[in-house]
Amino acid sequence: MSETPALSLKERLENARKKYEEIKSRRSTPLSLHTSSIAPGSDESTSVVSEQLRTENEDLKSQIKELNSTVEQQKATIKKLRNEATELKLDRMDLEERIGELEEEVKSLQPQQKAQGFKDTSIQLLELKPKAVVDFKDQIMKWKDWQVDMRTWNTATRAEV
Repeated sequence: MSETPALSLKERLENARKKYEEIKSRRSTPLSLHTSSIAPGSDESTSVVSEQLRTENEDLKSQIKELNSTVEQQKATIKKLRNEATELKLDRMDLEERIGELEEEVKSLQPQQKAQGFKDTSIQLLELKPKAVVDFKDQIMKWKDWQVDMRTWNTATRAEV
């Protein structure tokens, strides 16, 4: 391996500045290189330069048209999105209002809790008074949801006795 002497910070900065200036000068005068090869004052040089300028001008105009169309499309998209956002906000407000109305309706539908202490519903059922006359036939029909004629059941047992 060959040893290279380390450059100081000042030397590296100077080299970087020189390279930057060279690149900058190359980029800033692309037409000057083309025109320097042609003799100044000749008709050929002015026509070549004017032709180059025209083509560059046309290219720039086409780029400007493309950019303008892109800008118009983006403006239209932004307008649509703003309208959509506004509609969504209004819909959200309507839905929140409707939710509030429904919550009020649910509260009104819920049974009112009375302060009865520690009373249990099972205890309340035991406190019900039994019916004085019990008709088992009606109870069975209600329980089974049957329509059964049970009159003959009792007559057969009475006839035998």
